[in-house]
Amino acid sequence: RSLNNIIEWRGKPRTIRVDNGPEYISHALLEGAEKHGIALAHIQPVSAGRNLPKTAG
Repeated sequence: RSLNNIIEWRGKPRTIRVDNGPEYISHALLEGAEKHGIALAHIQPVSAGRNLPKTAG
């Protein structure tokens, strides 16, 4: 239902980025994405320090 609302409001995305592995993705999201031809792209896991902003000095 939310995916349909997003498509109506913003248009159909080509890809949705998700930060959890496939075992945490809801069946409703998987089915909705497949129905609309939307790819799910999983963000690669990284160590906590790699995502911190670089500081000067």
